[in-house]
Amino acid sequence: MISMILVLNQKGDIMISRQYRDDVSRAAADSFRLQVIAAKETGTQAPVKRIENCSFLYTRHLNM
Repeated sequence: MISMILVLNQKGDIMISRQYRDDVSRAAADSFRLQVIAAKETGTQAPVKRIENCSFLYTRHLNM
């Protein structure tokens, strides 16, 4: 089940945020955001990450 949706730009600024459930802490979401942005080569990392017992999925499209 989806708990939260974040849409980020290339700089990591949150463009759209929607939290559906309270089971994901904001700290876990920020940690995920920083890990994705810090990755220099996103093609070599898996698009699924597990942080604080939560699964995160990301994809890149244009400048978002």
